[in-house]
Amino acid sequence: MSELQKITWDRGNDLCSVGFALEAIADLLGADGSEHGITDSLQNGLHHAVRAMGAFASAIGGELCEASDPEPQLSVAPQFANDENVARTHVGARS
Repeated sequence: MSELQKITWDRGNDLCSVGFALEAIADLLGADGSEHGITDSLQNGLHHAVRAMGAFASAIGGELCEASDPEPQLSVAPQFANDENVARTHVGARS
């Protein structure tokens, strides 16, 4: 198994776990149509859990993008890339 396949498999599994957890939290917050009698403290904890899982999923997405980058010598994040930044970060590129 290549390193990319290993990272993809491991992180895909992590994302599936995040998905199951978010579905369970949604049901606890009433998405299943039931009243669960969640206290304010538990609701606050669930909000923090969702925020943490969102940050975790974002980090995994970044790791997957980095691992599968077709141009690994590019050191500028894609959302900040422009002609000037890209030219300066490629090995052997003209200034």
